[in-house]
Amino acid sequence: MFRHFAVALTIAVASPAGAFVAENHHRVNALSGGTTFEVIGRAGSGPADYFCAASHYAQAVVGAPVAARVSVQRAYGPSQTAPGARAVSFTVDDGSGRRPGQNRNYSLSVDEPGFNLSIGMARSFCDDDLPEWLW
Repeated sequence: MFRHFAVALTIAVASPAGAFVAENHHRVNALSGGTTFEVIGRAGSGPADYFCAASHYAQAVVGAPVAARVSVQRAYGPSQTAPGARAVSFTVDDGSGRRPGQNRNYSLSVDEPGFNLSIGMARSFCDDDLPEWLW
């Protein structure tokens, strides 16, 4: 009980006003344009974590359908909204910014602007079997 309170208090204190906390506990901060946002990294975050948080935000806040795409707008690097943090910027679009040959790449990447997944596919990375206390 105390642990859950402490985690909630930490998130409330550490999150700037208006920050969205995705189901995998990654903070997401809006950028300009309404469909552009930044996922703030956590220790040990990998590409699947970033895409999970991006897809959750795209559906919950932007209201995008599962067929829309979340595209890396700005590759993994220094955060634009959280000084000292590392982040990935995403945008919700139709995937037209996809670079040629990307469909043959079967690995996830947050290092390539334009790399994108459907929201439905990205949400599949949110499913995990880790116990809540590990978060």
